[in-house]
Amino acid sequence: IPLAKEQFLRDRALNKVYSKPVLDYYRTLFDIDGDIQVILFEFEDDYTIKEMYALEKIVKKNSRDLGFQMTAFLYNYLLLLIRKGESGDILSIIQKIKHMYYDFYDKNITVAVSSAKSFDQLHVLYQEVREILNYKFYLGKGCTITDKDLVEQTTRGIMINMSNIIEDIVISTKCGNIPAVKEAIEMFFEDFRQEKLEKEIIYTYSI
Repeated sequence: IPLAKEQFLRDRALNKVYSKPVLDYYRTLFDIDGDIQVILFEFEDDYTIKEMYALEKIVKKNSRDLGFQMTAFLYNYLLLLIRKGESGDILSIIQKIKHMYYDFYDKNITVAVSSAKSFDQLHVLYQEVREILNYKFYLGKGCTITDKDLVEQTTRGIMINMSNIIEDIVISTKCGNIPAVKEAIEMFFEDFRQEKLEKEIIYTYSI
């Protein structure tokens, strides 16, 4: 049963299609009655099979309070499936896991934490944590990144860009450079279109 559950977790994360009866069967098998979250541990630098299984053992031992469900190895990742939990509790336990692993192997691991969605959206959550991990290039290896950090980083980047464009509009207006003003305004709204932001957010920036 453990191997079958792990295989299902791996396959579903990679978007293997299952019928609703099969998904319902695994939902019952996993004893899931609400939303789930995915935590992805990424091994940094050179790592061995021994280190991978050691991390899995540490994770299983310390994640019981998170509503631990199952783990699976995917490439250089360890995927952990949990019931939806409080952000503070999750981050606290992740920090403990990272410290224990570092004490044993003197190596860091980067961790990504997804948002919460229904069990049938497991593959979406896996894609989400893979995307979140890309932000380690900004925050540094060995960090812990959540879906909220992703939103904050994106918003911060938009704000910086908007500030630059607004400054261009102000300077061009003062200089009477009408073509430059038009170009900056067009760039202002083009950025919003590319980011696909909601109209309420666009309104906030515009005023």
